[in-house]
Amino acid sequence: MPFVRLSQAQVRELSELMQTTHDAYAYRKAQLLWLRYLGKSISEIAKITNTNERTLYRWLHVYRQGSLNGLFLGLRRGRRPKITEEYKELLFETIAENPQAFGYPANRWTLKLLVQHMTLNTGIEASFQRVWQILVSRDVVFRVPRAMTWKSPDFSYSRRM
Repeated sequence: MPFVRLSQAQVRELSELMQTTHDAYAYRKAQLLWLRYLGKSISEIAKITNTNERTLYRWLHVYRQGSLNGLFLGLRRGRRPKITEEYKELLFETIAENPQAFGYPANRWTLKLLVQHMTLNTGIEASFQRVWQILVSRDVVFRVPRAMTWKSPDFSYSRRM
């Protein structure tokens, strides 16, 4: 007797999902339901899938609340991202302004200055690399200005000096 009741359409959908998905997380959830449908116990499924039993119980609970769609559309658990959409928008608004408008003596934003400014204004401490990634995602690139020396095409010019 199956521990999870699935209609024939759900069995087909689950089987197709397990054969076609490239997402390991979705496959493990589908495998849980499939093995449970076949009558395996939670402890057996935990060993087969190398998943904590509490996680499997949580997934079963979610499945029972919202069927297959509820199980696969739910968000993954884990740490929430530190950087919010509001932070990103503020970052791009800040870049549009000159640093002197915020009271800094610099006339160009540096990555270090930008990170310090955003930490002071938002309280969110982001790494230089993360801020760089956000900027690059919208095609904003910081280039370090290089000192250029002017060279005359006239070879004898340097001798006259």
